[in-house]
Amino acid sequence: MPYAQVHYPFDGCRTFMDTFPADFIAESIDQIHGWFYTLLVTSTALFDQPPFKNLIVNGIVSVSNGERIAKRKKKYPDPKEIFDKLYLIISSVVRGESLKFKEEGIQDILKDVFLPWYNALELLVQSCHQLSVDKKVNFIYDEKRLYSSMSPNTNIMDTWIVSYTQTLLDFVKQEMDAYRLYTVVPRLNKYIDILINWYVKLNKKHFKYSLPEFVVIHKDESILKGIESLENFVRESLNVCKVTLSQDHELYGVELHTEPNYPILGKKVGVKSIAEKIRQMTDTNIEKLLSKSESKCPLIIIDDVPIESEDVHIFYCFVVLLDHTADAALKDEGRIQKL
Repeated sequence: MPYAQVHYPFDGCRTFMDTFPADFIAESIDQIHGWFYTLLVTSTALFDQPPFKNLIVNGIVSVSNGERIAKRKKKYPDPKEIFDKLYLIISSVVRGESLKFKEEGIQDILKDVFLPWYNALELLVQSCHQLSVDKKVNFIYDEKRLYSSMSPNTNIMDTWIVSYTQTLLDFVKQEMDAYRLYTVVPRLNKYIDILINWYVKLNKKHFKYSLPEFVVIHKDESILKGIESLENFVRESLNVCKVTLSQDHELYGVELHTEPNYPILGKKVGVKSIAEKIRQMTDTNIEKLLSKSESKCPLIIIDDVPIESEDVHIFYCFVVLLDHTADAALKDEGRIQKL
């Protein structure tokens, strides 16, 4: 509390008393015998009470090998950049414990938390848009209507996620009132996991209509057979009615494309002179290279230069096409599933 900063008790008394005691303060654990001790002693002597209602104690952040971070050595990433991107509310450092900081250890936050969270939001937006298209109704969140519409006939997963959400809200309010920020974030992470991996996953057909067809195009028949063995899993995961496997890229209008493999081709010839002709190779010539990809025999001649499969990069390996047209039959099927 800034006793001297506001010139208390000589003036600024009203300003000081309006903010005393503070709702919360945050202090590093290494200040227990320093400034923090002085703060308590001064407050006890003047007012016979602590100068704060809640205290957040921060631990010590060290580098990954346990060595304490020092400005002089600069063996750490820019803290401001890391905090701005990733924050540290969930870490042990906000519970007065030490933390060995390793930037790589928190990169999974993006993959495991933010991307699934974004996907859930995208699904909500798509569902709201579909509602406006199909029923000419704009989605408006109404908490009272949400709870009043619950009945024994309500989808049990809907009832469960609403109940779980309300429990989470009560927990967050309780913990935030007590300034226990470090208990809130893990519960939010758990909620996102349950929302994505249970509610959305098990309710996929409840949210949107099945897609008519899923087409996989690949030149290797063994890979297509491998996908065929997983057909039921693919249909269930992607919510599609039909899985089609094909080696015929021309049937679906897929064009092949080549680029010079500069490190290899550059040893044979000046690349610039034939680079554009390689890019303009016909599908017929590209198919020749694909059919004999393991052969060392030159299959194509460009400007008297023999071109082998290793001399070019062929951009055709695995193509997936997804038909997202929602016809009347699929919409009727979706309604039946809901019933």
